Order: sequence, then structure tokens, then C-alpha cells
Amino acid sequence: IGNAVDADRLNFWNSQTGDIISLSGNGSVAVGAPSLYTAQLNVSADSDLNRATLRLHETAGNDVARLEFTNANTSLTTRKWHIAGFIGAGGTDTDRLSFWNSGAGDILWIAGNGRVGIAQTNPGARLHVQGESGNQFTAIITGSGGQLQTDWPTGWAGGLATWDICAQSIRYSTLSSRSDERLKRDITPLDAQYELQRLLQLRPVSYFWRDEQMHKAVGEQPQFGFIAQELREIFPELVLEGGEDNILSVNYQALIPLLVNAIQLQQREIEQLRAEVQQLRAQVKR
Repeated sequence: IGNAVDADRLNFWNSQTGDIISLSGNGSVAVGAPSLYTAQLNVSADSDLNRATLRLHETAGNDVARLEFTNANTSLTTRKWHIAGFIGAGGTDTDRLSFWNSGAGDILWIAGNGRVGIAQTNPGARLHVQGESGNQFTAIITGSGGQLQTDWPTGWAGGLATWDICAQSIRYSTLSSRSDERLKRDITPLDAQYELQRLLQLRPVSYFWRDEQMHKAVGEQPQFGFIAQELREIFPELVLEGGEDNILSVNYQALIPLLVNAIQLQQREIEQLRAEVQQLRAQVKR
């Protein structure tokens, strides 16, 4: 009995191991460390993969071992959280650890084969996220300042709302670029003749990727495009530099209006020449 309730304690002691369990007068229990009273239940041990600090064992072979969380806001029979672990009979593919809520069911599911499911109890990949009914985005990833874009067209669902994406390759069915006039300023028509002269200086090439993984991704077929270093000499505004190695990338989509502009210019010239030819033919027939 100490000078205060916190100092009162009841110890279970063994001559070989010393204090095994210590009960404090404030209701805290310490196992393995009689002076450790930082929580209501304190367990201290030199654990390893074969000897855990705390073990929950389910006696039924077809059920999970559960750790339950509730508080004074609800009764034990209504809202609650469970962290549940299951060891299956079919190997690690059937093992799982899940985070369950009485209202939403299984929210996070970690399989023994290393796959993780969010709202998905049978993850088919290292990370498998099940979309939410009525919500256009399945995942939101923002920049450090909270930046993201969410202007989804009607009917889109199951998307990723984010700011930038950097990847080795992307496969898609449609690609839409924001082009609303309300998002733009200093709108100026292109100088058709000047842009045509710049386009005529470009050197289109075919090539194969040096990187083996990239080469495997696209197959044995040659790729077509431009050399970024050469393009930067003519269209510096279309070449971006990034990464630790200062790798150059090309804004190929921005070439489309330049090419349309060139086609329009050449079409006007063709029509002018056609009119001149027709005029000459009419003069010859006289």
C-alpha cells in the first residue's frame, strides 16, 4: 500500500522470473513489466516470430479470432469494430486479417498471399479497391497542398482523383483533355506560315526502347515519334524535363493544333493553285 492509489499494487512473483503480473491500485495491469502502467493493460515481452507478445486463439477452425472495439456511445450489440484474423486450411491464400465494422462490414482485407483489398474480400491483385456505389471516384490522392481534379463527366465512375500521374505506360480507351475557354487566357491565333516552317524542320523517326521492361511492354514492333533533344531545338515549349536524370518528355498532344493549322494553310494554298490552274485552262481554250 503506497502513499496514493497509483502507488498501491498487487504482484504475482516467482523466484526464478521475479514479478510476472502486477496490478496497480488505479486499475492498471502490467504483465512482464511491473513498473509499466501507461495503459489499462500493459504487456511487455522479448518477442520474436515464434513467441508473440500477445496471442488470440479461436477454438473453432472455421471462424476468426477477434479483437473488439466499442465505447460508451453504443451498446455491445449494435455498433462496433473488429480486427479479425483467420488461418485457413488451404494455405496462405486462405489466411486473412480483416478490419470489420458493424455498419459497413469488411473494410480492409489483408490476405496471406500479400494481397490487400479495400471493400473487397477477394483481392485479385496486390492492391484491389472496390468502387463505392454513387461515388465517381474510387480513390483520391492529392498533392502536398491538397491539389486534385474532380471534374468527372456524367456517367464516369470508379476513377482515381489526383493531380499528376507518372508511369511507364498507360493503356486507355478514351483520352479527354480539358479545353474549356473559361480555363484559358491570352488566346491568340497561330501564325500559320511560321508554324508550318517549324513543322517542316522536324525529323520523324522510328526506334526501339533501350529499357528491357519497356521493350517487353510494347513488343517487337518499332515505335514512331521524335527525339526530344532535337524537338527542343525547334519547339522548346513542347519538351519537358524531369526526374533525377533530367529525362526529357514530349507533349505530343500539343502537336495536333499545329498540324491542323499547317493542313489548313496548305489547303488554302492548294485551293488558290487550283483556281489559278482553272483560270489558265480557260485562257488556253480561248
